[in-house]
Amino acid sequence: MYGAKYGKELKEFFEKDDVFLLSGTGGLAINEAMAYSMPVISTVGDDTVVDLIDGNGILLNNFGDKDEIEKAIKTFLDLPEADKRTMSQKSEQIVKERASLNNMANQHVKAIEHVLKE
Repeated sequence: MYGAKYGKELKEFFEKDDVFLLSGTGGLAINEAMAYSMPVISTVGDDTVVDLIDGNGILLNNFGDKDEIEKAIKTFLDLPEADKRTMSQKSEQIVKERASLNNMANQHVKAIEHVLKE
């Protein structure tokens, strides 16, 4: 695990690593890793991750659980290469479809319309 990385340095990690692990509370780093076609191992965080991990990674149940993180990493490493490639492709597909600017704007409109109806 490398800790916080930004800009060009971050891009280099995304391009060379096989899986993205976020054992913290969440954030846009997951979206960015998925845009680089990376499978994701992450905690639930603020629940937005639940919409993003769908056949493209492993969702951890407990924040900071060292044993659970270790088990998830081992599970990922033991996967056949074809499954890892499928997860990578799925990450890119999900982020393009669910995390696009267009989809985000549509979801905001739906939320506003819902509130206005109440």
